[in-house]
Amino acid sequence: MLRKVISILLMVSSICILFCDITKSNDFEKNIDNIINTKNIDKKYDGYISIPSLSYKGLIKTGNYKDVLDANLVLMISDKKIIYNEYGNIILAGHNNKYVFSKLYKLKVKDEIIISDFDKEYSYTIQKLDYINIKNKTILDNVYDEKILTLITCTSNNQIRYVVRAKFNHIISHNNL
Repeated sequence: MLRKVISILLMVSSICILFCDITKSNDFEKNIDNIINTKNIDKKYDGYISIPSLSYKGLIKTGNYKDVLDANLVLMISDKKIIYNEYGNIILAGHNNKYVFSKLYKLKVKDEIIISDFDKEYSYTIQKLDYINIKNKTILDNVYDEKILTLITCTSNNQIRYVVRAKFNHIISHNNL
């Protein structure tokens, strides 16, 4: 009898934990949508990223990498001004968790990625998906002959990074997301 009671209590507590986790995830997504819809009126963020094929949106911020990543935000490693330049490598990094970049591995070449500064949206098309060693820093190099977007996340062993490279398509005039 005691085993049945303990089993039922464990099942009920597991369901409660799962429900709380789903609610937290939904609240997180609603908060992002609210910030995007109000065009970041408090100016806490530098922009956002949208990956339509994954139904993903995330907020972009520059700053201390630990603080930004631990807040489940997307860290802008490169200088924000590169967004407006004709050439350059916009580098964004995020944790491989359910709030940030856990689904990057589902992307395919030719999928679209959109980044925004809350004024304009910039469309990119994925050109390359790759795993690289953590010691390989060439993905951080700037480029001077094209405009690219680089997304970086860790993998399970944290010695390899998953990297998505996308090429600039065009500016989207209005904030349609």
